[in-house]
Amino acid sequence: MSNGKRPLNLILEPVLAILVLVGIAHSLWFLTEELFLPQPFFYAVDDTYMDWFNVSYWANVGGAYDTFNTIYPPISFVFLKIFSLGECYETSTPGLARLCDWVGLATLHGFFILNIFLVGRSYFKLDPRTALWRTIAASMGLPMLYTLNRGQLLIVCFTFVVLAFGNIVSSARFRWIATAIAINFKPYLIASLAPHLLKRRWSRFEGCVIAVVAVYAVTWIILGDGSPIALYRNIVDFEGFYQAVNVLDLWYSGTYIPMVSLAQGPFPLTHFVGSTGVEIMEVVVPLLLRSTQLLIIATCMWSFFRSGTLSTTRLALLCIGFTLISVEAGGYTQIILLYFVFMEKWHSPFQKVALVIAYILAIPAEFTFGTVPSFPAYSYYAQRPVYLQFGVGLGSLLRPALLQIILILLAADSLRQLYRNTFASVAPGAPAAVAKPAAD
Repeated sequence: MSNGKRPLNLILEPVLAILVLVGIAHSLWFLTEELFLPQPFFYAVDDTYMDWFNVSYWANVGGAYDTFNTIYPPISFVFLKIFSLGECYETSTPGLARLCDWVGLATLHGFFILNIFLVGRSYFKLDPRTALWRTIAASMGLPMLYTLNRGQLLIVCFTFVVLAFGNIVSSARFRWIATAIAINFKPYLIASLAPHLLKRRWSRFEGCVIAVVAVYAVTWIILGDGSPIALYRNIVDFEGFYQAVNVLDLWYSGTYIPMVSLAQGPFPLTHFVGSTGVEIMEVVVPLLLRSTQLLIIATCMWSFFRSGTLSTTRLALLCIGFTLISVEAGGYTQIILLYFVFMEKWHSPFQKVALVIAYILAIPAEFTFGTVPSFPAYSYYAQRPVYLQFGVGLGSLLRPALLQIILILLAADSLRQLYRNTFASVAPGAPAAVAKPAAD
């Protein structure tokens, strides 16, 4: 029976969502005053939207696989060939085409708005009481705004992730196709197939795999480039290429790989965090990573034998999270993980802490210490030179750890559920307890 008290999350979540909105308001105010976005938004203020328009350029002029050496599957170039003004790229650079291609800009922002609607609808089906607050954090918080500012095609990919896992559509085949499109946009999302294997849903797994291959084949034929051999060659060439060169490379990462790379390179990282900080990092970072990975592996292995215990979205979060903490795919990939975190219920202490951390990660704000040498730059928003002054962001150092803590918490909660399901006590002479299957 209810004791008449209002659940804590119905008080706390609105407060945290308002902090996200305050952070957005401050960022917009800063933009009007300084003519560029503050930390933790990308420091290259002339590079706004350029992830989108660089790819769009090669979609229109060709040579993406032999000149650009892209590791993107063909769907990205097919999509941007359709949603761009080709004449803007005929005799222009990607940066100048950005000022001409209004179709590309409209498409990018259109998907951003569409995602707000889709996220809200999927959350409303789960819990109307928290849907608004979680929608604000997931679809308008720092990870999504950073993705928008960079012009990342992950904005489009995210749409299909929501369609695949948000229980918005009832057609299983439509969800297979949505999953396939998402994986073709971002191949690391191949981990999203794992939940079907772990829950022994063989037909769903097979349907998704067939759809992935079909989408790849169709877009390869349409583009006329991007064979599996060419794509594999570029991925092999790209592997191991990453090397952080200065503290700005820590700006908004999803892992500690850039920091470790920086510590092992010529940059004097000890000047900013001290020699003790570097020594602690060299011990703590690998320990945190391996602990998180082992917990997720243990959870997935156990869940295979108790396939009805964990939900598909919980398993998707853990499997995709395992992939994203193992490679450096960029901090904006948090939009995928936070979407799944905000589908969690306010039940166990593990879930509660994970949700609070997710809200904190969504706040577009940064606390800085020290200073990075100031430098002039050309602002896209102002269309004129500005003078930049940045510091070392505390959030840049903490966000990868917070993300891994979320995964640890939800893996621990999953192990708790699996333990209860497996070793539930049964009264003498009573029939064995059957755990209620996880809702999908």
